[in-house]
Amino acid sequence: METVMPIPKVLRPKPKRSQWTVSAQKCLQQDEEERLFKNLKDAAKTNTRAAVYRYFIFHLTIRTGLRASEVKNLDIQNCAVGNNQSSIEVMRGKGGKNAIVLIGPKLKAHIRAFIRWRQEHE
Repeated sequence: METVMPIPKVLRPKPKRSQWTVSAQKCLQQDEEERLFKNLKDAAKTNTRAAVYRYFIFHLTIRTGLRASEVKNLDIQNCAVGNNQSSIEVMRGKGGKNAIVLIGPKLKAHIRAFIRWRQEHE
């Protein structure tokens, strides 16, 4: 009877974690952010769907810190922007958890305007 030698397990080194760090060169400076806001807002005045959405998504992302996947999964019904309400409920955020994100008055007004725009144009 022939004996079968077990195949040795090959251990692969774990990849190192990214050494990516946040630095001033990798972040928008205040003047860059202001120029970008102005350009996107001006483009949104053309009332094209793409321009309106770009401006809204940029404003939402920059003011809330939501991740791209959280913005993608956002449902407009999860935006509480009525009287005495100023929050967004993030469903299935980091780690699959839900979270409430408080928003300021400018973003609240923009969400309301965006909802009206969608009702009129879509």
